[in-house]
Amino acid sequence: MRWDNIRLIRVVPTYDPALRKRVRTISLYPITGPKLRFLWFTDQAIEAGRLIAMINRYAALHKIKIESIDSGVRVPVTSI
Repeated sequence: MRWDNIRLIRVVPTYDPALRKRVRTISLYPITGPKLRFLWFTDQAIEAGRLIAMINRYAALHKIKIESIDSGVRVPVTSI
């Protein structure tokens, strides 16, 4: 998926029973094409910090809206 085809990045904290901890689920919503793409990882993943920095950089560059959902409430945010 190209960065210029993403209209929304949504971040939702989710409990992962296999890892027995909360992880962040990142959903990418394209402008055209399939309705949804998922990418999820834990904060302890290898190079997670670099991945988050890259997503934030491209979201700012392409003016992609980012929102966080916690307890069912959507909140616009400026970065993941």
